[in-house]
Amino acid sequence: MRTHHISLIEGPTGYQFSLAPTVSEMIRLLKDQQSLSVLDVGCGTGRHSRYLAEHAFTVYALDICYTTLIPLTQPVNRDQPRHLFPVLASMTSLPFQTTCLDAICCFSTIHHNRFSDIVMTLQEFARVLRPGGLLCLDILSRNDPSYGRGRRLEPHTFIGSRSGEDNIPHHYTSHEDITRALSA
Repeated sequence: MRTHHISLIEGPTGYQFSLAPTVSEMIRLLKDQQSLSVLDVGCGTGRHSRYLAEHAFTVYALDICYTTLIPLTQPVNRDQPRHLFPVLASMTSLPFQTTCLDAICCFSTIHHNRFSDIVMTLQEFARVLRPGGLLCLDILSRNDPSYGRGRRLEPHTFIGSRSGEDNIPHHYTSHEDITRALSA
């Protein structure tokens, strides 16, 4: 699993560590390494999945919520070949063969877990990525203004820390922790 860079960025909702500063930068990286298949983990309504499919990547749009995947079953343009495939599954147990994907993107999603599940998810990413595959993700930093808010579940993980996500856990990491987890 190859990481392009890890940087602390400040976005409109706070601070996070990012392995791809923008989706357009990710597209460039994917094209540079001649990637064909991309897994979009935690795709939600498929904003990034559709964009990737429009650039002729074969995209597997994965989410745990069935209702968000329904719109992705309909092609946006009936004249274009189908490059987008919805997948109902958890990121901690990916329904893919070992070393079958060229790239994985996971934006604003992986931190919605306890740290042990984040490590398990990263191990799953490593399992399904082909050698030299590209991982693009972001994860909340402990420098984020919402860090420490809400009810503590475990060290650096809180429920109710971010507005509109009251019952969703949020894990906040350090550069050292994410680097160590990626190496596991």
